Amino acid sequence: FVEKAIQLAIPDRKALAQEQRRIDAALAQDLRDILEELDVDGSGTITWQEFSTVASDTMVKTLLNVMGLDLRDAKMFFEMVKSSNGAAEIDISLLTDALMRMKGDATGFDVQAVAFRTYLLGQRMERLQLQLANIDTIGERAVPTSCTQCLGSKGSGLFAL
Repeated sequence: FVEKAIQLAIPDRKALAQEQRRIDAALAQDLRDILEELDVDGSGTITWQEFSTVASDTMVKTLLNVMGLDLRDAKMFFEMVKSSNGAAEIDISLLTDALMRMKGDATGFDVQAVAFRTYLLGQRMERLQLQLANIDTIGERAVPTSCTQCLGSKGSGLFAL
């Protein structure tokens, strides 16, 4: 009897997961609403000028903090998101997703993921450097340094007139 009562008192994991998804969806909608208010020109995208309101408006910053979002350097965050899509303005949906990923503290897994990606980028850089060095070496051998190489020692050959 006691064991059954304890099992019934433990929240169902699926129910907890559903509740968390519902909370996250509501939070994402709240963020989208805030960003749509910041979108002064109604373009569906946010410029730095529009987003800079986040950095200066105490009410917006407080609301974001209540949501678990702490933007200490709004300019850096905006530039990082902007560089990921290569445009001067950021689509509201993309910015909402980026903000949702910022929610909460970094976990050990997050730090390890960044470290691993940095390692992979370093490996790619080393391979690119080797490829560039090979191209330079091939280029040096392929480009003649004097006309005698083009014409041959007696002026005959492919480029001889």
